[in-house]
Amino acid sequence: MENHAFKLVASVISGVILTFWEAYSAIIVLVAIAVVMDIITGLIGAASAGEQISSKVARRGFWGKMAELSALCFGIYMDFFVPQLMDMMAVNVEFKSPFGLIVGCYIILNELISVVENIAKAKPDIIPTWIVNLLSKSRDEIDKKEGSKNGQKS
Repeated sequence: MENHAFKLVASVISGVILTFWEAYSAIIVLVAIAVVMDIITGLIGAASAGEQISSKVARRGFWGKMAELSALCFGIYMDFFVPQLMDMMAVNVEFKSPFGLIVGCYIILNELISVVENIAKAKPDIIPTWIVNLLSKSRDEIDKKEGSKNGQKS
């Protein structure tokens, strides 16, 4: 009987993990790739600029990456929480909650800007200027629109 309970619990947990993975695998993998690229290009940029890599800087970078991971997890949590809340309030929501995807895309955009900046430290002319401008303007536009919605001057 004990073996049956274990199998049941393992099956339920496996089902939840696979369902979660199917819904969020692409954004999680893309965020992970962007983070790893930022770390690698950060090391390359620092080494090529003759900068000393210190544990203080590494620790600050590590906690920044943990904050990004926390933000992604929060976005994914909101994807589950908001529909449940709307359901409890008897509000019918006909769309899939996009918070995890939005937060993930914003993290990726910021990581790509950082990657471009790191590469520019090592070899400034290797990334076309239009790519740098495109990434920077994209982030600036998102931030500007967000600021204007909150009543801030842009």
